[in-house]
Amino acid sequence: MFKATLRKAVPLLLAAISLAVSSAAMAKDFTIYDRQIQLMKDVNQAQKTSELTDKEAHKLRKKLAVVARKKRKMLKKDDESQLSTANRIELEKDLNDISVEIKKLSLEKRVEAQKQK
Repeated sequence: MFKATLRKAVPLLLAAISLAVSSAAMAKDFTIYDRQIQLMKDVNQAQKTSELTDKEAHKLRKKLAVVARKKRKMLKKDDESQLSTANRIELEKDLNDISVEIKKLSLEKRVEAQKQK
């Protein structure tokens, strides 16, 4: 009985371990640039699916452009090819705020659409 249980448990355990290892290997640290690109894609997609109005999408693109300019200034100011930790934290906060705004506006549109049904 113990051997039968063990025969069933070992493959499940191995599958769980391999899944955990592959998930950790696939996890990627997004750079500031990666996040900027992804957020722009999110805005474009939300606009296409009418989760954002044209006006809202334009406003969010402007905010992303401000972050890009801010990043360029930070790089020029430090005269280096890398951002300082403090600069990265500041830019990440700005990108987080934009990301939250995209999600908030998109979710508000979904709620409004559900109310109209």
